[in-house]
Amino acid sequence: MELLPTIRSNLNKSAESYRSAEPYPHIVIDNFLPVSVLETVIEAFPRPDSDIWNERIKEAYQVKLASNNVDGAPPPIRDLMYQLNSATVLKSLEALTGEGPLISDPFFDGGGLHQIERGGHLSIHSDFAKPRHLPIFRRLNLIIYLNKDWKEDFGGSLELWSRDGKEKVKSVLPIANRAVIFTTDTTSFHGHPEPVNCPPNMSRRSLALYYYSVQPPARAHNGTTTRWRLNSGKQDADTRVKVASFLWRVSGKIGNIASRMETKNQETKKPLH
Repeated sequence: MELLPTIRSNLNKSAESYRSAEPYPHIVIDNFLPVSVLETVIEAFPRPDSDIWNERIKEAYQVKLASNNVDGAPPPIRDLMYQLNSATVLKSLEALTGEGPLISDPFFDGGGLHQIERGGHLSIHSDFAKPRHLPIFRRLNLIIYLNKDWKEDFGGSLELWSRDGKEKVKSVLPIANRAVIFTTDTTSFHGHPEPVNCPPNMSRRSLALYYYSVQPPARAHNGTTTRWRLNSGKQDADTRVKVASFLWRVSGKIGNIASRMETKNQETKKPLH
């Protein structure tokens, strides 16, 4: 079974259902990849001790392994990621989401391969909108999970939170061959804040791709800064409350200022008629 026809078919969903989803536009698609492709990608996925992990993050807000070195990834993963950046996928995503015209990021800034071992977590946040290396604006996230035999009590479910960041609205179990696509902006809060509780020989594995446009979206965005919400985990609670509250206020203000400046700059550049 060919890869791109399968993905194109899976993205041929109701645009109205995507755009009206709560708490913000999104869709969950099971059996996203052909089984043969899925099995090959899972088999090739790097172990935690691999040299490919160029980020071994241990912070208050996140504990995970990450690598945007897709060029150096095992061939099955590299080839899949390249095809997910193709014109075929971009056009299908535009039709589904109404975002665009879309362009892909060949640098996979912030995306690529992600792995979270037992005890790791990712606090609730809304994503950066502008990569560090290109003058483009983030519009969509695509996450593909690669976790066979994943059980609910292992934790690690993707949580989608309300626009005001006060409550969880939806939880998505990260089972193998499940894809999640969602529109990103200042209040598209998501993450998996509780530490992963899988067996020591397992980990939460995923592939992440971000899609952009040349023009900024009409909605507010975070600029180059990720906006973190207070983690709901238990460790270092008092210190984290103080730090999180401060960073939350500051990042929100910076994001709003950056968004207004970007809009003003775009208006200034408009030709006179």
